[in-house]
Amino acid sequence: MAKEFFKRLAVPIIIALLTAFFCQPLYLATDGSCDYAIMWILIGIPFGIKKMFIWLVPSKCSIANAAGIIVINILVGGLIGIFVFAFRIASGMLYMIAAIVKTVFRRD
Repeated sequence: MAKEFFKRLAVPIIIALLTAFFCQPLYLATDGSCDYAIMWILIGIPFGIKKMFIWLVPSKCSIANAAGIIVINILVGGLIGIFVFAFRIASGMLYMIAAIVKTVFRRD
């Protein structure tokens, strides 16, 4: 059960916290205020960017068009990644609750 807890809950949370920590200069303003939309997009990038370069692939276009397609891929990947992250956390929590209930009410 500890291995499943680590795989389903701890790893995604650690990835999100590390991403938030390393990307602080990008979403924190000089006055200390936080832009939460940019923060959520940046946190979602590790969870959603894997599949984004399959849909929009920059080929046979200029450098400017390729850069634009890459930026769109990163933005959409970050937006999708937030939902993937939330789903992973929710499903991990439900799995852990079910495992605890099964352990408590186990008949020997």
